[in-house]
Amino acid sequence: MGCCWVIESNGQDSDQVLCNRAWKIVVLGSSSAYGTGASIEDSSWVSKFKAYVKRKNINSQVSNFGIPGFRTYQNLRPTGYVPPANRPLPSTTFNISSALAMQPDAIIINMPSNDASSNYTKVEQQANFEAVMQIANSANIPVWVTTTQPRNNFTIEQVNNLTTMRDWIITRFGSKSVNFWDGVANADGTINSVFFYDNAHVNNGGHDLFFRRLQQECILDSLCNRFLGVLSVNAGADQQLPGGTSMTTIQGNASSSNATISSVLWSLISGPNTPIIVNPSQLTISVSGLVNGTYRFELNVSDSKGNIKRDTIQLLVGCQSNFSINQLVCFSQLPVHWNGMRLDSSGIYSKLLTTATGCDSLVTINLSVIACGQTGFAIRTKLEQYVQSNGRMTPYLYEQEMSGDTTSVDTIQVCLWKPANLHHPNPDYEQKVVINRDGYGYASFASALQGQSLFISIRHRNSLEIWSSTPKLMDSINTHDFCSPGATFQNGTLPQRLMNNGEYAMYTGDVNQDGAVDLFDLQLIENGASSFLYGYFSQDCTGDGVVDFFDLQRAENCAVEYLFSSKP
Repeated sequence: MGCCWVIESNGQDSDQVLCNRAWKIVVLGSSSAYGTGASIEDSSWVSKFKAYVKRKNINSQVSNFGIPGFRTYQNLRPTGYVPPANRPLPSTTFNISSALAMQPDAIIINMPSNDASSNYTKVEQQANFEAVMQIANSANIPVWVTTTQPRNNFTIEQVNNLTTMRDWIITRFGSKSVNFWDGVANADGTINSVFFYDNAHVNNGGHDLFFRRLQQECILDSLCNRFLGVLSVNAGADQQLPGGTSMTTIQGNASSSNATISSVLWSLISGPNTPIIVNPSQLTISVSGLVNGTYRFELNVSDSKGNIKRDTIQLLVGCQSNFSINQLVCFSQLPVHWNGMRLDSSGIYSKLLTTATGCDSLVTINLSVIACGQTGFAIRTKLEQYVQSNGRMTPYLYEQEMSGDTTSVDTIQVCLWKPANLHHPNPDYEQKVVINRDGYGYASFASALQGQSLFISIRHRNSLEIWSSTPKLMDSINTHDFCSPGATFQNGTLPQRLMNNGEYAMYTGDVNQDGAVDLFDLQLIENGASSFLYGYFSQDCTGDGVVDFFDLQRAENCAVEYLFSSKP
């Protein structure tokens, strides 16, 4: 629900607004916030968040008011509140009143499942949340609320209680809700075995996932923006002027939510000549001396809080022309490269072309993809060793000069199996395809496959093989996204790694392709490292083109998790 997706490495993150302030943040919660399930305190999500905040400013404080067993009456209601019969009194030490006494800049609420365990109704839970929000709003303190969390050994009614509250929290708190459910919960509301600690809590991996999802909210950015205010700048709508126009007026706008505008400056970025800007330090300017061509002007504004923001406007004087084309391609011809763009599916795509004289033309292609008598298959999968912080993959094949396509990552084997033949060593149909940076690859099979229900597996030279969770009914054009939750078959162990952007990627490390990451793979990597292998080798488990200690470390991390591939 937050503003950005964050992968923290060596202290780097995506909280980028710098306002040089120390913040006070209070966490209201129960045993999950307290840290139950983490092997040591530093591995709990609150401690990880506290360390993260202090890395930004050592004087910042994160106070943990998470107490095991707490219900919403105990921490979301203020001191002095009298609850209904058979409901606990508010705590006088760890409730909203105590939190306000800390004079916090923000509050985080994490109440996963204790209310549902006590069979409190959704109505009374929501009333407690509304009460704490009224108090926080009156104090002008922003609040982030985590969703409920899965729990084992619950009745159907209690699971419904959790999911109803989960959906309500997401709807009620919108961008300030934090999803602690998706990817952690099984379809029946129990805890995914990957994150299981006990029937009510997650393990270190779950705490780390919770921390990263909270980190994604960019809370520090939000607090800085509240202090600095938000500077809005608009240079105005782009203009298209008739040929021969020599003068025009540009109306800019600027406002700051928490400061005054201190400076304004217009400047020319590009154009066929250098026109005269009249009153460039005013929001409204006149521009004279224009000739036919394309101009770009920039409006640069600063305010009294030190915020700086820019916006640009484009003037097209007598030279824009628009045209479109229709193109029909077979699925086997994907991807289509057009004007520097890679097109992966049917759709309408546009490109603005600029001539040497600065005149622009907007060209549009209406691309239609058909089967052409074959069974088309669009597959999407990612390989963990190539995934970057933005979720895209490194174009490894291109970097190794094995492909001229700047988006080529690696080859995979798309395998199709008849359900009755799963015991066979080889698939019924297979094809090698190249996947791009977003994980897409395309295979074309005979049209005779249409109407059959087939399992899909993906093989890669040093990754654990993965399988579709169910057979897929073949049509003329088919798709399967292995990066999505529930798309991959699992048998007691998660066959893919959950990445920080919520997608799944194939585990690396199965160098000998025997279906497991183990000592035999480590031996092959160690042999490759001692031979100083450089280039496209299966022992390269980090995707950097070198076989070394880091590949051994990556595979060893997978080996200690006892990872193996299993088919349906």
